[in-house]
Amino acid sequence: MHSKIALLFAIAAAGATAPAAYASAPPATTFPYTGTEQTYTVPAGITSVRVTAVGAPGGAGNPGPDIPGVAGGLGAEVTGDLAVTPGEVLFVEVGGPGGDGAVNGGGLPGFNGGGLGGRSFGGDGSFGGGGGGGSDVRLCSTTATTCAPAASSIASRLLVAGGGGGGGAAQVNDGFGGQGGDAAAVGAPGQDRSGGGGGGATQSAGGAGGAGGPCAVATAYGMSGLGGGLGAGGLGGYGIAGQDDAWGGGGGGGYYGGGGGGDGCESGAGGGGGGSSYGPAGTTYGTAMRGADTPSVTITPRAAGAQVNPATLSFGAQPISTLSLPQTVTVTNTGNAPLTISGLTFAGADANDFLVGSSSCGGSVAPSASCQLTVRFSPSASGARAATLEIASDDPAGPTAVQLSGTGAQPSPAGGLSAGTPGATGAATHKTLGTVQLFGCRIRTVRVRSGHTTLTRRVRSCRRRRLSANARFVVTGAPTRATLARHGVVYANGVSRHALLVLRSMRPLASGSYTLTLDYGDHRTAVRVAVA
Repeated sequence: MHSKIALLFAIAAAGATAPAAYASAPPATTFPYTGTEQTYTVPAGITSVRVTAVGAPGGAGNPGPDIPGVAGGLGAEVTGDLAVTPGEVLFVEVGGPGGDGAVNGGGLPGFNGGGLGGRSFGGDGSFGGGGGGGSDVRLCSTTATTCAPAASSIASRLLVAGGGGGGGAAQVNDGFGGQGGDAAAVGAPGQDRSGGGGGGATQSAGGAGGAGGPCAVATAYGMSGLGGGLGAGGLGGYGIAGQDDAWGGGGGGGYYGGGGGGDGCESGAGGGGGGSSYGPAGTTYGTAMRGADTPSVTITPRAAGAQVNPATLSFGAQPISTLSLPQTVTVTNTGNAPLTISGLTFAGADANDFLVGSSSCGGSVAPSASCQLTVRFSPSASGARAATLEIASDDPAGPTAVQLSGTGAQPSPAGGLSAGTPGATGAATHKTLGTVQLFGCRIRTVRVRSGHTTLTRRVRSCRRRRLSANARFVVTGAPTRATLARHGVVYANGVSRHALLVLRSMRPLASGSYTLTLDYGDHRTAVRVAVA
């Protein structure tokens, strides 16, 4: 027997039905702001999507004759991964920018939750900018009357990017307004702190309204902004009959809305607070860049892709019952999500004539990364031999196949094996396959009477369980250690002795599919087996 340890498997398995196949993951879809609800249908075979949402900015406050208007706050940029179902419809709400404050009214609220800029109801003054709307992806339409499994459309949101608060208005003759708060941030107070900035929202509450100026009691203007609520920013503070007044910016929309900025009386009004963002675990949160803060939602399907090179292996002529040199197969993840390889199996009439030698493909392969495995050929009969190596993974296309072929040749007339393909030392090698036996065991408590004494003993009893025929290993000079596991739980283990590897259960064994893992030295290979 060759001195170099080589653990090989003879594996036979039925093929699997593959779902929809993609050469690569389907392309991303970007939804711009339209002012209406939009929809996205999850492609076939896709169970995860990456969403990047950008919330809308708030509008600017109305300027005075010699005083510039103050900008609204920026929306959030949020990226997270969502678990989805093929064919599922997602509803997309892209927030609208808040309107700028005008000479004849407060800035209009941005679509999807922005707060209205402060406006007067009599008298004159300067008007606050509207809050920017949040951008989100949800399970239920805004028009739905029922929304299983959520309580409402707004409760079904999966990922939200908050909008920015509207800018506070400048007073007609003097007093700068406060800038609107970026998503989740507090709006700035007006000049001389006459109008307070609206509070930034959190993931559990809306932002508080900014305080109004000190003139509120005497003149019925200088009112505080309204607080934000679930999904909606607060109204900017406004006056009723004031003159030379400045009104606050509206709060930004989001998971919760920001508070409206306070009325500034005869100085600058406060900016509205920004709305908060939301997403599943692992979501990243940031703020859009000014000048690149165009609200949008981009949905990118995530799928792994298994590509093999080469796709065919030819071993040529090999003497019967000798072992060929290994040939290498490289598996590359061509997708944009991690590739999980779950099994290596052989199928076809001559499946037992081909063996996996070594493999680094036992776990997750990152996008654009590769792993390698080797295949060897040991014909059991003369003539053409063929099989297929199936590499099972979470590629939506199903198992990836490598076509295998070789020819079984008769040994030399002298009985030697030199005509075979040489092994690592230059001589052909024999293949000796060992068998795996599984015993399901349980501990029983028995009572044994000895004279006048009754003793309690724990007795281990085992019965042999039937394993699928692919539970084989190549006998080498070192023992092979093995475990039988399912869903990360080890059910049995054992060590080989010569050509027999006996597994004994550690816990009750149910019939079904398990992973048989064999270790020899610093090498490990796993294969799916069935327990009857």
